[in-house]
Amino acid sequence: MTVHRHSFAVIAIHWLSVVLLVLALATGMASDELPRGNWRDTAQLGHFSFGVLLLAFTVLRVPARLFERSAHPTPAHLPWIYRAAQLIGWAMIVLMLLVPTTGLFDGWAHGRAVPLAGGWMWPVPFEVPGRELWGEAHETLAWALVWLVCVHMAAAAWHGWVLHDTTLKRIWFGR
Repeated sequence: MTVHRHSFAVIAIHWLSVVLLVLALATGMASDELPRGNWRDTAQLGHFSFGVLLLAFTVLRVPARLFERSAHPTPAHLPWIYRAAQLIGWAMIVLMLLVPTTGLFDGWAHGRAVPLAGGWMWPVPFEVPGRELWGEAHETLAWALVWLVCVHMAAAAWHGWVLHDTTLKRIWFGR
């Protein structure tokens, strides 16, 4: 059976995004639980940095997803399953754009530059209204993204363990 794989770039962006998402979520949750001090500051710095990197990789992912057609699944199953997969994929991309963006806006709405690893600071670009709105939006959208990722993982497991098709092979490195 021939497997039409995604390009190396798309596969790399996918798995780097997975790692960045897990790290951003873990450091964000840790920074909420840690007492004020160096550990919390380090967790927040990691959270901000991983989130901005995730935003950058997602921006790269959009044209890759639009223009790479070689490994897109064909509607071999019920048409609604194919449409649901496409919808969930795009919803995750939109959320991976919105979650870091609302996080940036949360910091900026409070008048703070956003610190990033390496001593970089992302300054407040303009006055951002809605101080409390951005933090709530950031957290709500982040949990929506986590939920969709769980659905995505369950669908991937279904393809691999129940259908035994080539879906997982298209997004993995190697043969």
